[in-house]
Amino acid sequence: MIAIGRATARTPVIFGVVVAMLAVATGIGLYRIGAGKATGASVIAIPATSSEPAVLDALKTAGIDKVWAAANTAIPLSDFSRIVDVSFAEAESRARPGDPRRTPLFDELERRFIALAPDGTSWRLLYVQSAKGHDDAAISAALAGLGTSWALIAPDGAPFRSGWLWIPVCGWGAWLIIRRPKGDRLRRALLVCAWLPMLVRDSPEAAILAVVLQSVTMLWVQAGSARAMSAVRGLFITHALLAVAMLVLDPLSGLHLLVSATLGGFVMYTWPRVELFLRRRWIHKSPNFVPLTANILRSQARLLTMGLAIPALVIGILAALVPGGQDTPSGEPGLRLERSLRLDHIDGRDLLEKHIAYQRALTWGRIGDAVWGQKTFTEAYQYVEKSGTMHRSIVGGQATSGHNSQGPEQAVALPGQALAILSEDWAFRVNTGQHARQDGK
Repeated sequence: MIAIGRATARTPVIFGVVVAMLAVATGIGLYRIGAGKATGASVIAIPATSSEPAVLDALKTAGIDKVWAAANTAIPLSDFSRIVDVSFAEAESRARPGDPRRTPLFDELERRFIALAPDGTSWRLLYVQSAKGHDDAAISAALAGLGTSWALIAPDGAPFRSGWLWIPVCGWGAWLIIRRPKGDRLRRALLVCAWLPMLVRDSPEAAILAVVLQSVTMLWVQAGSARAMSAVRGLFITHALLAVAMLVLDPLSGLHLLVSATLGGFVMYTWPRVELFLRRRWIHKSPNFVPLTANILRSQARLLTMGLAIPALVIGILAALVPGGQDTPSGEPGLRLERSLRLDHIDGRDLLEKHIAYQRALTWGRIGDAVWGQKTFTEAYQYVEKSGTMHRSIVGGQATSGHNSQGPEQAVALPGQALAILSEDWAFRVNTGQHARQDGK
């Protein structure tokens, strides 16, 4: 009765541990996903005095042609007779501050295409699509040929590179090896070490996954038989859910998982032969110890599961203390591109729809009737020629949708590239060293 009471009391604690671990892992994952949300790509910064088209041409020559910049991201803009698709750079030159065509869309895109340095100078941002590790060398060679300064921030999927995540993983593994019972420590050590290749991924999710897999492996070894495993089936399911959550947050860790699982399988396959070699001088076979009661096994398994909170918490603290470690910047010596401030989340589609409706109202609506945020407008009077005289069209004065209707002249499509850029939730800054070369000098 006492054992059952203790088991019941520990169940909410285990549930709390699992929820806390999932919360920590999800928080880390959301940060990493949000850190490069717009493109999942590298971001290049060049001085505002540099020629953006020249940089795009140089990158294209180097085989990097999927680059989004102000010079090639199109947005709809009214020229007061029709709506034309122009690049954001051209739209800014046409619609200066005070121009009625300028909308909040300009400010939002500018935040995502401009970075500031500590000295107040402006830098232009370019988003490289599907960036790979070897692209850094190609980018460096292309921009070096132009003689321009540049800085790079790596894709969000890049390794975390904190340099400290091995501590909680190895610490947890060491405890699993030296804890009671004292027997079978060699096999436990081999199985714990089999999951260490997960550290090569160098991400918080992979580190937590390694800890969970070390724990479930020891739980399986401790159970030792199918009958005993059925007694802790719920805890096996708990470990499985945690492992799946880590893989969802960091799918690339699945490759390292395959390597580690292969090593673990090799250890289990060869262990009978290794054990036979180690016991070759014994006159009898080594005994196979199993827990005497299911309650003892459950108690030890619950202690193992609750203990997972310690390494997971340490990993979360390390991830919080070094949030910029995943940026892995590169570029010209003395220059560093960094994420500086998380922007307020906006509905990019709604912003673009309002912008298009406003441009349509300026083009075909009655003078002075265009209102920002209103997706319908009243068309201006239109006239048609009949028998050499002009007559007012019957469509004049009707309300027209600013997005779905074709309107009097043309349909305006929602620009997908601008929509993707608006999903970037971070502002950037360029840190310049004292030896940073000024562009053009």
